This record gives sequence, structure tokens and C-alpha cells, in this order.
Amino acid sequence: MLVTQIKGCPEDFLVGRELTALEIHDYDGKVVALIAATAPWTPLALFETVEANQELIDDTGVADFYLGDLWIGSTEL
Repeated sequence: MLVTQIKGCPEDFLVGRELTALEIHDYDGKVVALIAATAPWTPLALFETVEANQELIDDTGVADFYLGDLWIGSTEL
């Protein structure tokens, strides 16, 4: 579950990243999944995609989520 989001991130953080693949990184920072956008990302679509791919998060339950080089959230508080 995506529980934290970037603080102070402008609302237009998706501009220029609408079709960038969503990266899921494990506890060690290794990319465990690269999920292509099937349509331009919206905040809701990103959240729903993370929720639908919970099985990709390892036993630690820790993951970070990126669009390109932009960190967009984590499973940690």
C-alpha cells in the first residue's frame, strides 16, 4: 500500500512524466518492476496501479515508487 507521498511536490509533478513507466524498488533499492503507462498517468491511476501490484513487494513490505528519477511515494511512513 502506498502510504506516503512526496511532501511539497507541485501538483503538476506528472507534467512530462505522463507516459513514464512506474518503477517499483524493493528495500535494497533494486528495481523489481517496471510498469508501462497504458494511458497518461493520473494520481488516481498511479495509486490504483500500486494497489493492484502488491504481490511485487517483497516480504519486508517495503517499497519505493518512482516515475523516472522522481520519487513519488513509499510504503513506509
